[in-house]
Amino acid sequence: MDNEINMLNTSAEGQNDTIIPPETSVKESKRNTKWFLAVFLPMLFVFFIPMITIFIVVFILPPVYDTTFIGELGEKYELLKETDEPKIVIVGGSSVAFGIDSKLMEEKLGMKVVNFGLYANLGTKIMLDLSKANINEGDIIVIAPEMSDQTLSLYFNSETAMQALDGNASMLFDIDSENFESLIGASWKFSYEKINYLITGERPENAGAYKKENFNEYGDNVFDRPYNVMTQATNTINLTFRTNYEDDVETDYEKYIDYVNDYIKYANRRGATVYYSLCPMNKAALGKNNSEDAIYEYYRNLVNSINCKVISNVNDYIMDEGYFFDSEFHLNNAGVTVRTVKLIDDIKRENEDLDDRIRFSQTMPASSLPAPPGFKPADVVEGDSENVHFIFTEVTGSNGEVYYKITGINDAGKAQTKLEIPNNVDGIPVRVLGANALLGCSNLKELVIGQNITAIEGKALNGATSLEKLILPDGKMPGDISVPNNSSESLITDDNCNPDLKIYVDDQYYSSFAGDYFWGDYGTKLTPKIQ
Repeated sequence: MDNEINMLNTSAEGQNDTIIPPETSVKESKRNTKWFLAVFLPMLFVFFIPMITIFIVVFILPPVYDTTFIGELGEKYELLKETDEPKIVIVGGSSVAFGIDSKLMEEKLGMKVVNFGLYANLGTKIMLDLSKANINEGDIIVIAPEMSDQTLSLYFNSETAMQALDGNASMLFDIDSENFESLIGASWKFSYEKINYLITGERPENAGAYKKENFNEYGDNVFDRPYNVMTQATNTINLTFRTNYEDDVETDYEKYIDYVNDYIKYANRRGATVYYSLCPMNKAALGKNNSEDAIYEYYRNLVNSINCKVISNVNDYIMDEGYFFDSEFHLNNAGVTVRTVKLIDDIKRENEDLDDRIRFSQTMPASSLPAPPGFKPADVVEGDSENVHFIFTEVTGSNGEVYYKITGINDAGKAQTKLEIPNNVDGIPVRVLGANALLGCSNLKELVIGQNITAIEGKALNGATSLEKLILPDGKMPGDISVPNNSSESLITDDNCNPDLKIYVDDQYYSSFAGDYFWGDYGTKLTPKIQ
């Protein structure tokens, strides 16, 4: 017993040896306080003050982006929240903003319509997230993004999203929290730009079709678009998206499909019905890999991957280039009507409450649909009665000369197997065969170049996939007609080159063409004309 007591006493003595004297404890406390004041508080200041500043700039100071094209997203968001009755919500990018007549759809289907498409650069994910703001029982949601890597993924552009939030900061509450980190990162640049606008008194502005004032009460862009204003297709559309959930690699497209399926599940729980449709696609912009079998394979894969009804046939939404406006996905006035009628009929077929005579009938007879108006005629003319196949754009050269550039071929010309470029039209010389001027000329086998042509632009033969003979005028030397060398802008590309294509030149200058820096790149195609 005594031994146990001694052990306890020894232990107690040991503990007493480690007790810190009161004066030492006070000193240590003072040192901690000084460290906190000297180090930790400045760290908090460095972190929180900028964050508070950014919050004030973004959410308190007057908006500057609210009157821009991007600022329209806040208006669409409010329209969605305010429409409590059963409605049709069309979710996508600019192909929805520039591709739907919501009033016509409302009249034919008897439901309110919200056009919830704006800009592919925002990404489809943010449009899906924000569209959840007011999904109610009886709603119909149509998902119809553009056919691109950007929109068929979980791409999120934080800088563009910050500009949209400037017009309506309440949208932040419906943005996926996983995107907050990138928003914070983008807020520094955004804050700088916004403060600069506020200090200078200037505001960011958009021009033409991209002014916010061009949107109507449904969210449709109603800027008058009577024609196709493009001179060529600028982006290639490829329907090559595939899913393969059995391998170990999860692609961006597969992540997108999974996200859409989660969205569908959420909407169904809310009592809404989700359909998947297709965006309008410029036929002239389809890539060479989009064969009939490849397009069918894409469509089959989509139907098997998405957990909702795909209501649209992909081929119905591959439309004539004459229906487009300024991109491969933006429709002109006539194109909007055609696409809207297609979508109305797609939705009607799924509505079992409709009388079968209405459900399976065409909203508008095909004969009543507007024909593709084609290219803008304001600064172009078609050839005279002998040369009606070409579309010419007037150009003023650096020397002041006015001449014509061939920028397209009309429908009658696209059916021809031989075309001859005229020397002049109404006294004005035809100088240039423009890039992509022959798009759609798959029947063309022979093209005769006019005497006044001085330049054939890169990719000028795109679309002329059956071309066998390109015939240059007699008496022309290599320097008389400029062409690009064998680069990305080559006259001959994989998209247009017929292996049997021959370029016929004046036989007396054949060796000059073969040895020329530019023309020599096409040496295997060069052939002397035998007089």
